[in-house]
Amino acid sequence: MESSGQLHLQRENYRQLAKAFQDSADAYGEQTPPQVHYLMAIVALNLEDFETANAALFRIENTMEYAKRVEQLKDYILQLQARKG
Repeated sequence: MESSGQLHLQRENYRQLAKAFQDSADAYGEQTPPQVHYLMAIVALNLEDFETANAALFRIENTMEYAKRVEQLKDYILQLQARKG
C-alpha cells in the first residue's frame, strides 16, 4: 500500500488514495494505526468530503499523538464549510 499510496499522492489521485487507505483500514479493522485515519482525513479534505474527514478524525481524537492535529484539522474543516456556505 505504501508505494501505491505515494504514487497516488504524487499524482494527486485522491480518489484512488482514499480507496487505498479505506482498504488498509478495512484490513486492519480495529487495529488500524492512527496514522491511517489521519491520512484518510487529509485525503477526504482534498476531496471536500467533510463527513468522511470528520469520521476519520473522530477515531483518533483521543490519541495523544494526534490530539492537537485533530483539533486543528477540525477547526480547518469548520472554516472550509463556512466558506462553502
